[in-house]
Amino acid sequence: MWLVLCLIATILSGFIEIIEKKGSKEQPIRYIIWGLLFYNIYNLIVALCYDVSYINNFNLLNCLKVFPFCLFTSIGYYCSVNALANGDVSRVAPIMKSKTILVLVLSVLLLNETISLFQVLLIFIILILNILLTNQKVDKRRKNNAKGILFAVGFLIFNGLGAFLNKVYVMAFSSPIEISFYTGIVEIIFILLVLTFTKKLDYLNIKKFKNIKIVLGIEVLESIIIILYRFSLVTGNLSIITTITSCSIIITVIISTIVFKEKISFKKWLIILALVACIAILSVLSL
Repeated sequence: MWLVLCLIATILSGFIEIIEKKGSKEQPIRYIIWGLLFYNIYNLIVALCYDVSYINNFNLLNCLKVFPFCLFTSIGYYCSVNALANGDVSRVAPIMKSKTILVLVLSVLLLNETISLFQVLLIFIILILNILLTNQKVDKRRKNNAKGILFAVGFLIFNGLGAFLNKVYVMAFSSPIEISFYTGIVEIIFILLVLTFTKKLDYLNIKKFKNIKIVLGIEVLESIIIILYRFSLVTGNLSIITTITSCSIIITVIISTIVFKEKISFKKWLIILALVACIAILSVLSL
């Protein structure tokens, strides 16, 4: 069952990537703030629809438990948007995709997850194929590539730690939905406090945000994805699931071909086929 949930989350992520790349170009800071706010509001709504008793059984200690995750994922999201906005995909994508290595190391060393050498080899092959698929001609005229690379490294570290903590919380909380309830509360309060202390409350002026409709739609999908992802982590291996979900670029590339009539070279089609084959083998070995 974990594999089905993981694959659905991966497919949905592929749709989001292509929309987010376009939507985050304008007003990136407002995009990040409103994206995080709507994402966590949706998570709260889903959690309360699932079990309204979360309110009566509210535990402040749980808020403190999930704070590191909220902090890491917020920083990771900020780094992700800025890495893509400031750097060439060919330079930032290999760094961002390498978070699978960090997750693999953490899951084996700290969670004692068992994984064979052949599975490790497949993970590295999938990582390399992912990097090759996102490879594009570097724009030498772009002045912010160094800044983009720095943000990509930030994404690797903080998003990787966030992925690791997701598994920790899945094992610690009674339900993945309960995690969404507490992370939703903490992240909304955290964002509002940061904006208050930095005197940037003007970012909450929704009339000044042009891409509000895009964010509203994307964050519904993001909320569904994180729930599917966490339920897959209940019985699935963290490093395997992280590797599979990192392949959402396949869906993005195929959508670009169908919808935007973008041409894909024969070489990239071969890479996509190789990726699909490796994911299939890795999935079968992990069942």
